[in-house]
Amino acid sequence: MYPTFTFYSKVHIIKNQRYCECGIIHNYRRIFEKKDLKQVIFKPMTEITCTPCKDKFKLER
Repeated sequence: MYPTFTFYSKVHIIKNQRYCECGIIHNYRRIFEKKDLKQVIFKPMTEITCTPCKDKFKLER
């Protein structure tokens, strides 16, 4: 199970509090708010649709 968010109908893996694995910014604010945390959903690797995120995550781990 990986922390994910949906952006333009693609599911991305979250890398840290601002970026996903492929480099897209998913949070522009410095401090998380409750609505930001509600967007994070844990999904298995089979449901991730962003291929750069998938490839980068497999290479790093």
